[in-house]
Amino acid sequence: MLGDWLIFPRDSSVIPVIRDGRWNRPPSPIGWTVMPPFCLPLGVRRDPITGLTALLMSPPEYCFAVSTPYGTESHYSLYLSLFGRDLGAGETVVSRSRLLIGLGLSEEEIQDAYRTYVAGLDSHP
Repeated sequence: MLGDWLIFPRDSSVIPVIRDGRWNRPPSPIGWTVMPPFCLPLGVRRDPITGLTALLMSPPEYCFAVSTPYGTESHYSLYLSLFGRDLGAGETVVSRSRLLIGLGLSEEEIQDAYRTYVAGLDSHP
């Protein structure tokens, strides 16, 4: 088994942030298993019985990791880690993400949804 909590980094440059201890703090420390880099900042959780599917996506420049529990763990969480750095007091930053819920989405439909999302960002800065 890979571990209960999986994190897919953008690339190896963000692994120090993943391992710096910020997720080890009580009351709910998480020991991430670092997985291979993601191809797209796109997370998918699918209920195996109903086919209800949640897609969580971000443009590549905003997301440094996608994380999720292993397999069908009942928590069904899905996280995008954004920014990739600590923020200073009073600092303002902007990010983008989208949550899409569907039923019985195929892999092709999932990839099309992501492509449509990022293509639409070009026309809406």
